[in-house]
Amino acid sequence: MKLARQVVAVVAAVAACVTTAGTAAAAGSRAPESSRATATDTQPASVVEDFAYPDAEKIRQEKGIVLKRGDGHIVLAECGTSTGLMEVWPRARARVCFRTNGPTGYLSLEIPSVYLVKASKDAAASVTLTAPDQTTQQIEIPKNTSQGVGEANDPQERDHMLVEIRIGQSGATSVLSGDPARPWLARVNVKEAGREGSRSCSGSLVDKAWLLTSAQCFSGSAASLVSTPADPPPDATATFAGQPPIRIDYLAARTDRDLVLARLAAPVTGVTPAVLARGAAADGSALLAAGYGRTKTEWVPDSPHHSSVNQASTTATDLNLTDGQICKGDAGGPVLDGNGRIVAVQSRASHTDCLGQLGQGTNSLAARTDNIIPWLDSSTFNGIAQYSLDESTGSRRVRGGTTENFVATVAGGAELGSPGKVGGALRLNGTTGYAATPGPVVDTTKSFSVSAWVKMDNKDRNYTFVSQAGERASGFQIYYSTYYDRFIFNRHVSDTDGTDIVRAISNQAPVPGTWTHLTGSYDMVARTLSLFVNGELQSSVPFTTPWRAGGGLQIGRLRYESDWRENAQGTIDEVRAVQSTVTQADAASLAAGTLPPHLQELAYFSLDEAPGATNVDGGDGAGLSATVAGGAELGSPGKVGGALRLNGTTGYAATAGPVVDTTKSFSVSAWVKMDNKDRNYTFVSQAGERGSGFQIYYSTYYDRFIFNRHVSDTDETDIVRSLSADPAQIGVWTKLTGVYNAADQTIQLFVDGKPQQAATFTTPWRASSALQLGRLHYKGAWTENAAGAIDNVRVWTRAVEPGDIANEGITVA
Repeated sequence: MKLARQVVAVVAAVAACVTTAGTAAAAGSRAPESSRATATDTQPASVVEDFAYPDAEKIRQEKGIVLKRGDGHIVLAECGTSTGLMEVWPRARARVCFRTNGPTGYLSLEIPSVYLVKASKDAAASVTLTAPDQTTQQIEIPKNTSQGVGEANDPQERDHMLVEIRIGQSGATSVLSGDPARPWLARVNVKEAGREGSRSCSGSLVDKAWLLTSAQCFSGSAASLVSTPADPPPDATATFAGQPPIRIDYLAARTDRDLVLARLAAPVTGVTPAVLARGAAADGSALLAAGYGRTKTEWVPDSPHHSSVNQASTTATDLNLTDGQICKGDAGGPVLDGNGRIVAVQSRASHTDCLGQLGQGTNSLAARTDNIIPWLDSSTFNGIAQYSLDESTGSRRVRGGTTENFVATVAGGAELGSPGKVGGALRLNGTTGYAATPGPVVDTTKSFSVSAWVKMDNKDRNYTFVSQAGERASGFQIYYSTYYDRFIFNRHVSDTDGTDIVRAISNQAPVPGTWTHLTGSYDMVARTLSLFVNGELQSSVPFTTPWRAGGGLQIGRLRYESDWRENAQGTIDEVRAVQSTVTQADAASLAAGTLPPHLQELAYFSLDEAPGATNVDGGDGAGLSATVAGGAELGSPGKVGGALRLNGTTGYAATAGPVVDTTKSFSVSAWVKMDNKDRNYTFVSQAGERGSGFQIYYSTYYDRFIFNRHVSDTDETDIVRSLSADPAQIGVWTKLTGVYNAADQTIQLFVDGKPQQAATFTTPWRASSALQLGRLHYKGAWTENAAGAIDNVRVWTRAVEPGDIANEGITVA
């Protein structure tokens, strides 16, 4: 038999010299997948790790064996250089040896005519072989044991090709070792490492459950970035040093740069998130790039590396860098300034000295983060208001959200200076005229509303008044339809050509030459679209597939099937965008020119600029601002940044109107630090006429933190309480979160993210007055002013999950 002859040959064989650890070889004449990143003269190559074996083509030509893909834990070794290597014995050539390391390993390859395999001394192996008819053998080999395979187990004694080697359990991962200076650094894997289609990048924890990384890691292409939020592959994970992988369950991406925020299925404990830089570094600055990418000698290292880079130049979206060592696997890793703050995310590089990569120089490209802080902050928070309380000492106003000044450019023959509904207006020519912001204004995955005064010249064709662009379609559209002869507020079901469209339609046909106020509103909780005309509700329709339109706000045109169309002919005025749903009363107020105080304004384009102006200002959206009064002071040291100091007698801060509808599900959280336990102290509440709709406070009677709800808005109301299990502590920052779940009819307090005993609450009522920081409205009077400090107050219009409670928002310095 052939096997007997081969065993004799094994005994007599002289070990073949085969290349060492990082290089690779593979069998047969078929060329392996390319592992070499290529770059053009103007565009460095992607540095996403694709797990193709380094220098596989060179090894195929030199050794005649094909090594295809792996996770870096089974690598070619020179036989005889150490004891205990894994050995593969093919009939047509000398033995091939591999070094294995870690709890798991995977390698796909092609070595024909294999008849014997010996597992390494450290790990059992599972090998897969294929016969000429493509039937397979999968054989388990105990560690440090030789076993016949292929023809040795085939009654027909046919040649078999070795195609896979595995060690350890499938799905197991190596424990990463970290960098003490950057414990927030992570490795991102899409699919199981080394398998077909798998990719790996680096990333940075920027909130307890949010990771900043490269969009290429999820798009699979350097040229096609993730353009909308999407469910990532089910096996996409992030791994931090010393911790098991955490699943990634949601993506929020930019369309203008290689950057994505990835939400983790569970918050990371024991790791302080990274800090982001508020401003850009100067060209010529020395920076540092870090990641879990390849090095000169390692393929998939379990430890991160870093190198010094220089900022050569800057564009609106990217940094052009020189020097350093940025390799496959470093995509998504941070670029840090001299203070260790993130200024950009690594994207592409053409570096030499990266194992198995064909470098052409020292240039690299990174996506800027410093000029999209508002987007980053709003994307990691999905509530209605957040008060960081970081305003400077002496400030009398605190904002309920990150603000951004939106400016739209007037183009295509659109002209300012026409008579408007109020002051001036923008005149649109019906063919090419429009105005547009460079990036998104509203987050179309959350509740939002957009309104405008419009006056059409005619009904000759469809006219779009306001929309926000995606890549191929639009996230919403307020327009006139010739087919329906109606005003319509619509949403495209997906950002694709030929997408279905959901429409909320007006009741009456429009009249050309007449000023009409249109408001379109999307409610993420009710999952409905609503259109209001002159403040009156026209129709509401279900919409269940929200997606993030990452392009600019368009005044006067539409993005559809990757083209601009439906330019309006007429005049438009008073365009307003809010990150909130609106009621009919709200829509009537907007039509009357009044912004209801509980709406989270993003931008207001009055369009009153002078004729010939090329830009129109959308203002600095106020969000849900609160006024500081009664001796309360900003600028006190906070849990993160600054905090609001409360004097225990008269100090407080309050919004102009209600923030949450207390008849529906809502959640409120705050970091608090009490000075003493002398009396009851209220940290957050929302007032009604005689009582309060909710209260987060300290009780001297119970010596506990409490989240309560008054049963009714009367002086002698009963009170339902969810109490902390342990006594409250003074002088210690404590995170308190109150959650009302309307569906379950429960209220529940969380202390430092840990759930306390819930209580049943069955009589919700609407507290229609302001949100209060530091005091309570009870029996028609203000009382229980807190003594201490309060920081990072957050409000949601839903019952939040533990992951939302853990998040604190990004830290910027």
